[in-house]
Amino acid sequence: MKQFRLLKSVCLFALLATMSVMTTSCDKEDNEVVSGIVGVWSDTDEHGGITFSFNADGTGSVRFIEVDDNGHSSDEVLQFSYAYNEKDGVLKLYITGSNIIYNYKVTLTGNTLMLTDSEGTYVLKRK
Repeated sequence: MKQFRLLKSVCLFALLATMSVMTTSCDKEDNEVVSGIVGVWSDTDEHGGITFSFNADGTGSVRFIEVDDNGHSSDEVLQFSYAYNEKDGVLKLYITGSNIIYNYKVTLTGNTLMLTDSEGTYVLKRK
């Protein structure tokens, strides 16, 4: 009976060791924490729109498109780096090449991202 328990224990240990090796990776990327805001988020209508792109490496861009009553459009893209504290729901955008910092309160529900600051709220859908 003792030999059966010993054999069972050895087999269980071997199984656990094998599973451990199979689920371990050496890639640095596997250890990176990817935020829920990573991706492309947009809000557009007939007057233009805004699109935020958040990359996993903490960089991104925001694209503003405005269409006037005559159908003429303007298009501006700003590059940024960002810091997002998921626990507190605080997002800081650091506009590349300037000292401008935007602070947003983040509400993320499914495929809807709301960014709120003192001027209002962007309601964006995941693309």
